[in-house]
Amino acid sequence: MKTLLRGRMGCAALAMFWVLTGLAGPRHWGSGYPYLATLEEQAGRTQLMVYEGPLRAKNGPWLVRWIDASAQYGAALPGGLAIGNFWPSKIGTEYLVVLSGRAGAIDIAAYKAPEVFCARPWALVSTGAVALGEVVAAAAGDPCGRGRDELVVLTRTNLVVIAPPATLTSGAWRIPVF
Repeated sequence: MKTLLRGRMGCAALAMFWVLTGLAGPRHWGSGYPYLATLEEQAGRTQLMVYEGPLRAKNGPWLVRWIDASAQYGAALPGGLAIGNFWPSKIGTEYLVVLSGRAGAIDIAAYKAPEVFCARPWALVSTGAVALGEVVAAAAGDPCGRGRDELVVLTRTNLVVIAPPATLTSGAWRIPVF
């Protein structure tokens, strides 16, 4: 009986160790852990780089967690990168939005991260276009109190809120009327 009890206690301790080790750092994008996403020029090509900050050291190195060297970011506007939870759900995740420009309008592309740390393309999940002037910067947040993130774009003349489609697969990105 004592041997059986010790065996069970050992298995429980080992399982607890694995669980606690798994909780020590982030596992997936959009799980509430902060990352730094940038579009960087590497060998004449624009690529997405996502970094994780040092976990326990003030001056430790930032770790590269995702690299997407596909051609889908080549036309991105400077300052045209935002991250937000545009389609809230029970498990919620954040999406990366990249803005690219053309005469009198911006194109919007929303991407979903792969489920693991890797160097592969992110999935394009939503696209749209909005008539807008020259973009200075983009961000995401819930400035209107609607319970979901919206794209907030600063142009040379305005601050514009752009609402995402109701779902990933339907509707258009639009500038709501207040």
